[in-house]
Amino acid sequence: MKNTGKMFYGWKLIIILWICYFSNVGFILYGSSVLAANMVPDMGFSIAVIGVAVAACNITQGISGPFVGFFISKKGAKIPFAAGCVVIAAGAILIPLIAKTETSYVILYGILIGFGMSLASMNVTQAFMDAWFEKKKALAMSLVLTAGSVGGFCAPLIMNAVIGAANWQTGWTVIGVCCAVGTILTITLVKRYPSDIGEVPDGKNYKPSEVVQKSVKTAKMADATKITMPFSRVVKSYVFWGCIINYMTRAACYYTLVGYIVVYFTQEGVAQGLAVLALSVFSVGSLLGRIFIGAILDVFIKARYSMLLSNIILFAGMMIVAFLGPVSSFFVILAPLVAGFGHGIGLAGLPTTVSRFFGTKNFPLANGIINSTAYLVGSYGPLFTGFLAAATGNFTTPFAIVGLIGLAGGLLSLIGKYPKSDYVEGSEAKAETEVTTNG
Repeated sequence: MKNTGKMFYGWKLIIILWICYFSNVGFILYGSSVLAANMVPDMGFSIAVIGVAVAACNITQGISGPFVGFFISKKGAKIPFAAGCVVIAAGAILIPLIAKTETSYVILYGILIGFGMSLASMNVTQAFMDAWFEKKKALAMSLVLTAGSVGGFCAPLIMNAVIGAANWQTGWTVIGVCCAVGTILTITLVKRYPSDIGEVPDGKNYKPSEVVQKSVKTAKMADATKITMPFSRVVKSYVFWGCIINYMTRAACYYTLVGYIVVYFTQEGVAQGLAVLALSVFSVGSLLGRIFIGAILDVFIKARYSMLLSNIILFAGMMIVAFLGPVSSFFVILAPLVAGFGHGIGLAGLPTTVSRFFGTKNFPLANGIINSTAYLVGSYGPLFTGFLAAATGNFTTPFAIVGLIGLAGGLLSLIGKYPKSDYVEGSEAKAETEVTTNG
């Protein structure tokens, strides 16, 4: 089946995936935080169960991520994405029906929904964009991932309104229905690769042999579709491990904020409506960060350095949350806005770095391992915060510690130098190739 329309189908695919990502990530990560804040006291659960469920969700994604990435590298992203929408919908619908104990809630949210998210969230969505775009890869990834931010802004407000009109049980049902719609869209409209409909990456005007784009200091970047680096070299690269360190410390900050910012602010006397708005503002900041970095990446800043910038700004936001957040309404809004902006920068900068250096062929598995490690190790954030806050009744110290570790992770992401790639398809002699793959 060929695409006979004038518009490159990749742009249409962004719209379709945007809608699915809005439900799978926006509602689950952000909407569930509002639902849990009401569900926990209503059910008599310990406040620590929120952190346990979030950590279990991350761990499940971390364990399954490499397997999903390997499957995508062989068969494409459509099948796992559709299956993930189904699993998330099932988990959301089952929570109000059978989650009567802390254990059952952790199983449904942490394991079932966590597995669904490993199939149909960021890593798989990025794999679609990596396959469909080359010159505008950073922009494409930034655009489709804005759905998480928009969903993150809307979901808390929607769920708060649903709770006010009905109850938290209805909120979970709404999430399940939205994810079911994503399943239908994926099955009917999503295409695995450009070649499936007679397209090529970036559309008919794409020239594989040309330089992707001039970046900082006019350095040239290798075409990611032409990089044939063995995966054994990928895992030995300092850049690869720098990406892992960066993301796992940033993920700890992110999941700590998403899981506990509403609980923290309300505990400190902030009105629930304003605390919920703070969670929504975090998403606005993330949206602005993704748009910002999508516009300047490879033009004014290398992707690798954007990872450091991300963690520095996120650290600043965490400190404002910890020490100034509850002081006034101004800081209740400023803190998540700054933190979200930093997180959004990293969401586009890191996968672009992975693709630019390791190539399209290695991207699904490399990005899957990076994301999985971040989910697994980054789970210390909400776990540590939940148990320490439950023991001391104070969120300030765990928020500050998690933020400091995030700053350290940003600095450590610069370990090692970017080597020159000697695995570019079409080179006359691999050992003599001098194409620098800038991040």
